[in-house]
Amino acid sequence: MKSVLSSDWMRLALLSLLVLLCGCKATNTVSSRHPGVRPNAIDVSYKVDNAFLALELKVISAYEEVVNGLINAQINVRNEGAGELRYMWQVVWFNKSGMQVPIEPVTWTREFLAERQDGTILFTAPTRDAVDWRVTLRKWERKE
Repeated sequence: MKSVLSSDWMRLALLSLLVLLCGCKATNTVSSRHPGVRPNAIDVSYKVDNAFLALELKVISAYEEVVNGLINAQINVRNEGAGELRYMWQVVWFNKSGMQVPIEPVTWTREFLAERQDGTILFTAPTRDAVDWRVTLRKWERKE
């Protein structure tokens, strides 16, 4: 019986250590998988580096359309956590060669969602050369 308790205690200790090592700077990233395909709802990949943020901020869907030669994109998210969620997002654009389209300054947009609230992340390509994108999501820890 003690070995089972000891094993459970060790798992809990390792999980707690992992949580501490993750830190507040961990990010999650959403990007289009098929830049040449423009259906109504698009297929996206979702790379999770911060599992706790992924549990709180759920990506529901993503959409793209081209207006006047510029990509307009929308990512729909939901706060799945208990209480208010503060997060930041940043978009990086790429040309058809896969090179980053230079934008100055690159900024983080701060958002917050109430418990169980849905939100929308909207962004538009800076130029017609921008054909693909990557959005990085990060928890916003207010320092007051």
